[in-house]
Amino acid sequence: MRIRCTSASAPRRVGRDERASDCGSSAARPEGAWSAATPTSGTPTEAFIFYPGANVDERAYSKMCRNIAAAGYLVALVPMPDWMAIYGTNRADAVISNHPAITRWSIGGHSFGAVNACWYVTGTGFLTGPGVNQDKINNVVLLAGYPNLT
Repeated sequence: MRIRCTSASAPRRVGRDERASDCGSSAARPEGAWSAATPTSGTPTEAFIFYPGANVDERAYSKMCRNIAAAGYLVALVPMPDWMAIYGTNRADAVISNHPAITRWSIGGHSFGAVNACWYVTGTGFLTGPGVNQDKINNVVLLAGYPNLT
């Protein structure tokens, strides 16, 4: 199956050296963009939002995200401000609001990104703001992370 990569807008400050990836390419994206991978055939109704680990270039997860998309999912690889998910815990809101046709959402992350994915769902954590998002999210996926709910 072939995968099509696109960009969409979401609140984001481009970090470090002002480079950003589009599903693994080194092409610069406009500020406020995340990477999205979708199957080239069919319209996905399920999606996976992925938060990278702390200080990890989001391009490191591109192959994994493309493989998930090959199974029929929309995958949003969400870069974080200063490469720290703690500063962008609520970025899933923009992804969800920009894809109203998606009926089932999963969120996950690697390491500290996984912790922040849990904080997004439960409304706990340092900078999550008000609101619990359990009504939006159907599944949580943790890669070398833990559900710190305090």
